[in-house]
Amino acid sequence: MTVGAGLVNPLSLPDRGNDPPVPFPGPGGGRHRLWDHYPVPPAPVGESSFAFDTSGGTQHITQSLATIASYAASGTPPDFGGAVGVTHDSVEGVDITIPVYSFSETHFLDAAFVTPAYYGTLFNLTGKVNNASFKGLAAGECLFLGASGSKRGAEDCDIVTHRRISTSQFSHAAFQQS
Repeated sequence: MTVGAGLVNPLSLPDRGNDPPVPFPGPGGGRHRLWDHYPVPPAPVGESSFAFDTSGGTQHITQSLATIASYAASGTPPDFGGAVGVTHDSVEGVDITIPVYSFSETHFLDAAFVTPAYYGTLFNLTGKVNNASFKGLAAGECLFLGASGSKRGAEDCDIVTHRRISTSQFSHAAFQQS
């Protein structure tokens, strides 16, 4: 089915096998079928790629950093000493959004490098924070969440490492430095 000035709606093509090419940009210019697939060559060994996410995270707090104002229906409001979400018998607190920066790196490695000792090291580092400066971050700021990997044929492996940065989240003593 033709849509507009010579363009084809790819959702309306019943048999895609031998249809003639239509004007659609692709590698090298010219005419291509809309459903032609152009494989992306794999990255060479030694290369890396990077992805990030700054969606943020949550933290439960029960104390405010500062009290800006307090109000009462009548009279003077009670002083809760900075407590947040005070009820008649408890302090419930509140969840707040905090900055969190997550990133992953994909490393394309020679399969000979990815040994049981290598992924054992990755396993043992999971849940630990950096003990020295790392990619511009101070010691203790970057949490290693783990890694995943796959073999790309006989010679190469993809190793994806996952990390998260949030200084307020990792100041807790439960996160030990590695």
